Amino acid sequence: MAAKTILIVDDDLPFAQFLDEALTSAGYATRIAKHGAAAFIELEITPPDLMLVDVFMPVIDGITFCRLVRANPATRDTPIIVMSATPNLHQAIPVQIAGFLPKPLDLDELFGLVESLVQAPILDQQAH
Repeated sequence: MAAKTILIVDDDLPFAQFLDEALTSAGYATRIAKHGAAAFIELEITPPDLMLVDVFMPVIDGITFCRLVRANPATRDTPIIVMSATPNLHQAIPVQIAGFLPKPLDLDELFGLVESLVQAPILDQQAH
């Protein structure tokens, strides 16, 4: 079974790399996009199973990106988790999202939400 793919959309590269390492260690395949415009290129290559999207980014912000994803029949059902350091922002997000995580992230909360939205990865036991 192929690993579930998570697209990380965040302009804070060290943070995106932190998420990449944590999710990869847990058995997920990941890709990073530094803003919404770059994320659309990633969506064209291979649609992910889930997206982690920051709100405040250059070029195309997270809310606009989410609106465009929901308007596209090919991606409208892909789960989106929005991340932001702005408290209670999730109450003002005008599009359907699967979850909201405040920054700084709690990794247990992140993994719990990710696993509830996509099947947990099956780690290859023969590789050990």
